[in-house]
Amino acid sequence: MKNIVDLIKSLIIWFETTKILGLFSSLIVLLSGSPSLANATNVCDKSIELAARSTTVPIDILYKIARLESGRYVDGQFVSWPWSLNNAGESYVLDNFEESLETLVSLRESGETNVDIGCMQLNLRWHGNAFDELSAMLSPLGNVAYASSYLEKLFAETGSWEQAIKYYHSRNSKFNEVYFSKFQAMKLPSVLETPIYEVVAYFDGNLPNMTNLFSNQSTPKNYNIKKPVLNTGSLYGKRSASFENIRDFSVAPLVEM
Repeated sequence: MKNIVDLIKSLIIWFETTKILGLFSSLIVLLSGSPSLANATNVCDKSIELAARSTTVPIDILYKIARLESGRYVDGQFVSWPWSLNNAGESYVLDNFEESLETLVSLRESGETNVDIGCMQLNLRWHGNAFDELSAMLSPLGNVAYASSYLEKLFAETGSWEQAIKYYHSRNSKFNEVYFSKFQAMKLPSVLETPIYEVVAYFDGNLPNMTNLFSNQSTPKNYNIKKPVLNTGSLYGKRSASFENIRDFSVAPLVEM
């Protein structure tokens, strides 16, 4: 199996070599002063395309889980939204990376740990130890790369993609059966248009620690996440309405109940 970390690093080196990433990142800074884009509707999907090149997880599974976890309607289209957070049932759908990171840091500083993050809604309490930075956990590439590797681990454990999908949500059949039914009903995305370099522009080089994938997930870890330096201003930005009612946020993920 190819190493997903090496894949992402090689992609970044290639983009830097061709100057595409450097040029695009400069445009972002000049226009907004932060790593954000006006249109992020396909960033999760393109991150999935990149991750799928070095994972055994079927790409349709990644597409559907992303929509089930962070799905929202944008201009009448149901998409995975990379700047999605959920704190113990309270959802935040932010406009860009910076607003999302500021909100995440604020929640973390206030002692919140039951926070689901990004495209694949990785839970801070259960998966935070795999990342050195909160920004890496929010980064669409880092977020999807970790989720892909974790699904591979669940498949190795269960021998079944169906069971791996269920365990991604919860090990309790009371909850994961409902989750899998919603997964089956979830539609795949239409034609993707976001250039890959837009996805790489969000990536800050901090990859998840894949060695932590194979530790016992039955108990939360004592993680040490470095706090990034942020611009001053409103910590919460725009607070969104709740997500579509497609996921039971009262259930902590990956917990034996």
